[in-house]
Amino acid sequence: MIDKGRLTAVKSDFIDIFTLKKDELGGSWLTAFVVFAFLIRLPLIFFPEGIYNDGVEYIRTAKYILAGNWSGGFVPPVYPALIAVLNLIVKDFELAGILASALFGAVLVLPVYYFTKEVFDTRTGCVAALFTVFHPLLFAYSGSVLTESTYYFFVAMIVFLGWLSFARGRLLHIVLFSFFSSLAYLTKPEGVGFLFVFLLWVISINPPGNEKRLIRSRLRISVVALVSFIIFSLPYLVQMKRDLGTWEISKKASISLWASQQNVEDGGEETVPQFPKRRVDIFTLIKNPFSLLARICFGLFDALLKFQQGLTPYLFLFAIIGFLRKRDNNYPWKPNLYILSNILFFFGFVLPFFWITKRHTSHMIPMVLPWVACGFLIFVSWCYEKFKTRQIERNKFNALCLVVIMLALLTQGVLSTGRGHRQVQKDVGLWMRANLPGDAKFMSRLPQEGFYAQLAWTRIRKTTYSEILIEARSQGANYLVIDDVILKNVKDFRENMAGGDLFLIKEWEKDHRNIFLFKIVPSFGSS
Repeated sequence: MIDKGRLTAVKSDFIDIFTLKKDELGGSWLTAFVVFAFLIRLPLIFFPEGIYNDGVEYIRTAKYILAGNWSGGFVPPVYPALIAVLNLIVKDFELAGILASALFGAVLVLPVYYFTKEVFDTRTGCVAALFTVFHPLLFAYSGSVLTESTYYFFVAMIVFLGWLSFARGRLLHIVLFSFFSSLAYLTKPEGVGFLFVFLLWVISINPPGNEKRLIRSRLRISVVALVSFIIFSLPYLVQMKRDLGTWEISKKASISLWASQQNVEDGGEETVPQFPKRRVDIFTLIKNPFSLLARICFGLFDALLKFQQGLTPYLFLFAIIGFLRKRDNNYPWKPNLYILSNILFFFGFVLPFFWITKRHTSHMIPMVLPWVACGFLIFVSWCYEKFKTRQIERNKFNALCLVVIMLALLTQGVLSTGRGHRQVQKDVGLWMRANLPGDAKFMSRLPQEGFYAQLAWTRIRKTTYSEILIEARSQGANYLVIDDVILKNVKDFRENMAGGDLFLIKEWEKDHRNIFLFKIVPSFGSS
């Protein structure tokens, strides 16, 4: 039976969150936040969605790592290494990837809480921690074989430790900041930008308080941060130099001073075609300053638009309020501008040259949650005073509003995890695994079917029916998996697929998607 006395105590403690000022949140409560965050993510582990394109490559790289080949994959090594380690426990690569995401999604509560507490106060930190638990994108990506959930944690740690390093200049904070910056970079190549923003702040801005930091102190912090980052990242950089023959920030992205022949030509490898390499040539951009300015401005606008969609419009409104409004006659302008400088740097100078999607802009969500929490508290306080809701105490009113917001966020998060269009790919792959011979080889547009089928796979690249058929036979493929996109883009495929070269084995239809499995009829004279 439920202990009503204990339930009442928990309810009272939850309401008392809104009376906290400078007192430290109890360790048991913070642990409860983390545990609860993990528990509500358990359905994402037990009922996984279909794997993403990227997830197939992360698992492929994890298998290389387990075989002792750290440079065999195309993606940075941190997340695949986590998959490799957890696979030793759960004996399933997909489950290991989801488990890694769920664990980091839960512990994200810690850096968000402590950073918010550092900037504002304990009460705001508690609210930010709760928003972290329930935010729809933070929740949804906790159930995916993607780097996002892990990267969210690293971003929150970087911003928290970066602020402590800037404000206090302690060696431990600086080294830890560089360590997590390196982990972020070894998870996503754009993570190197956090180090750049931090160095600009240390060199050009004085820390909070009246004491001015001497040039010597600024240089010491900058050198320690930079050298530590290089030390932590050097093994990966050296290995890439051996693999690529030149110094690069990543196999997925390249930044050079000027365009080279390699940059002009398409040199993508057949083994990892789902990751076309993004290249940025600085001198080429500088030669066209108006084009560069337009790209930055339009990119910034597009990134902010997608960011508010991912953050959700009402939390975006709270974030604006939290950034603009004073609270208790105090405005922490330096930490606010530190957060803003990171956002503007990535949205204006990084993402426009690489990726502008809701998924990539969501990486900034952990660092704006302090604004969201602060804005929420200001907003509900204004509502209480405006409408003179005297039938209910202020703290109970605040708690009720928070519960409503959390339920809305959780509902949105559960709905946003639906990837039904991936499920049909999973069904196709599992059927092929159960019914096709183990030495079969097939071609398809995306790698998901090959991942679940555990058969030799190659990507369909050609744009006409005859070209696809010729390439399939030259690659030794026995089967073709054809989806709606191929039927739409390859104009002559539908009219030729009944011509005798292909034999239809099975058709799947789900969520308005059709996938066909064909056996390639051997050509005359072939073995």
